[in-house]
Amino acid sequence: EGCTSLANLAVARNPSLATLYLSGNAVREAGALALADVIAAGCGLTSLHLTANRICAKGVKGLMRSIAEFDVTMQMAQQDRENRMALEEEKKKRVMKSNNGNHTARGRGGEGGEEQ
Repeated sequence: EGCTSLANLAVARNPSLATLYLSGNAVREAGALALADVIAAGCGLTSLHLTANRICAKGVKGLMRSIAEFDVTMQMAQQDRENRMALEEEKKKRVMKSNNGNHTARGRGGEGGEEQ
């Protein structure tokens, strides 16, 4: 089927493809499932138009599942990035606090301070 080839050759290999209009193109279940596989694997699509096609329940369910799984994966990736950023910020704060403590000790005649 043409949609299967399109999914595997064009959509999967083109992460800059954000919108795909396939309305009224006689897309069938196999094509919908191929698109579902590409979406689940992670592609650049943010908008997919499939009105007036011949997609059965299995194809629709496959697409819905892939979109939901991809959405969860993206949310987890975003949370991971946010966690890493928060850890880095906390690490910077500890280093700055530690450095400020060292400067204070030196100023009071501690290591590297004035002669007594």
